[in-house]
Amino acid sequence: MAAPRPGDIVEIEGRLGLEYERFDRQPMGDAMAGRSLQLPRFARQLAELHVATHNTPGVPDIPPLHERLMHKIRTVKDLPRTVQEASLHALAEMPQGDRLCHGDFHPLNVLLHQGRAAVIDWVDATRGNPLADVARTVVLMQGVESQAADTKARIEQLALRWFTYIYLCRYFHFAPAARPSIGVGGLSSPPGGDERGNSGAEWVVASACQA
Repeated sequence: MAAPRPGDIVEIEGRLGLEYERFDRQPMGDAMAGRSLQLPRFARQLAELHVATHNTPGVPDIPPLHERLMHKIRTVKDLPRTVQEASLHALAEMPQGDRLCHGDFHPLNVLLHQGRAAVIDWVDATRGNPLADVARTVVLMQGVESQAADTKARIEQLALRWFTYIYLCRYFHFAPAARPSIGVGGLSSPPGGDERGNSGAEWVVASACQA
């Protein structure tokens, strides 16, 4: 798995940052624009990169995912106390893990060049349960959905949901032991499918799960 080499920690206008090796590559998110027929390929590539990340043991130098999430839950502003308590309880019930987790894994943090990919923006990296990292990716993907009601926006939203579904199928194709007993992010069946998961779009599953 390729990633830019880290450099020095710098401070700019009172904020800390980390220098990285410059990669002259195109973000996957930009490459996806206007190439709807290529979305299955991009989704499969994203999933395979995520599996490769989670196949890597987390080193002791990076913080445990549980500790990072606990800190964020306790320090987030304007979070109702009941939600905070419920979140901390759910976190305590979540299984621990020792895999490398990116923390901000989405198409804009994957750079492409001549068929090769590199993952950037590792400032939220932790060691923990890979499913938490997968769930974070699903939340990020769903979070960019537009609230606009025009036809173009609706089509883009549906394409994004298909992309996320294909990503999940491909991920669990290579990591079947990690598959949860329920769907991740409400996408246990294809978007638009019935309660039995029948959607009439078998090509999507085939695109996601092909070897």
